[in-house]
Amino acid sequence: MSIRELVWGGTINVTLTVDQKLFIPGVPAETGSLNFRIRRDSYIVECLPRLLNQLQRYMVGNLADILNHCWLECDSTVLPWFQPVGVQYDLVRYDAILQRDEFLKMASSVDAITVWRIKLNYGPTLPAGVIPLIRQPNQIESYWMHRWKQACFILNGTSKQMMSLSRNDSKKFWDSVRNGDSNDFEYVSAKIVPTKPRMIPLQLHDINDPSRIHQPRAECENSSGKKTSLLDAVATTLPQLLAEKGQLSSSTTLICQGIIIDADEQLERLYPPMKSFDGFLHVVVVTIL
Repeated sequence: MSIRELVWGGTINVTLTVDQKLFIPGVPAETGSLNFRIRRDSYIVECLPRLLNQLQRYMVGNLADILNHCWLECDSTVLPWFQPVGVQYDLVRYDAILQRDEFLKMASSVDAITVWRIKLNYGPTLPAGVIPLIRQPNQIESYWMHRWKQACFILNGTSKQMMSLSRNDSKKFWDSVRNGDSNDFEYVSAKIVPTKPRMIPLQLHDINDPSRIHQPRAECENSSGKKTSLLDAVATTLPQLLAEKGQLSSSTTLICQGIIIDADEQLERLYPPMKSFDGFLHVVVVTIL
């Protein structure tokens, strides 16, 4: 199995606890606990209607109203619905780790079974910064399409490749994400992603400042023809993470799709197998303070 296939098929075990306010009085608390597996390369809100439908007979209110006034949290940290599941998981998973040895043991473990415990909260007022889902699922699809237009422009210098997709290909593209169909996804994305990209759509997520997303100008090579590495991109955006001689600090590790990545890896080589379903290369920066 190729790296790309492993990335696309990566999943996370989740336990979702639904806010007790959403249930008819007298319904046992354990009724609102759901266990499921979700693809790292997806939006978690995409599966919420299906999950909540399982509990509909125990709940008060209609599903549309619930989705308009709910938000997800992990250990009191709000989870933005518009970030890929894998990015959110990596940010909160490593945030509380203080010892580097403990981090490396967790990050490199292939046998450990971990469960991501999150909560679906409900209230009349959403927390600051939470974008309400008013037109779900069209709103999610529109946002994802916009992300690919951005990625297309960065890759090609124009969004023409994305904008000129046929209606059938556009539908096939979004359906491939919803259904986890890697063949259709690769077929359509190949019409957008060039063999020689102009730049790489890269976003850096720092666990010490998770609300801020860094998006450096990530050219594939510099003016001298030297291939740009992930370290080069980090150096221009988060120079405080560098040690002497321009190397990455020993207390910092880079995670992409749940995998520890060598900082010297060339962006042009890293992007094709590790890109996310939204067209961006997401790298979580873990610094053990």
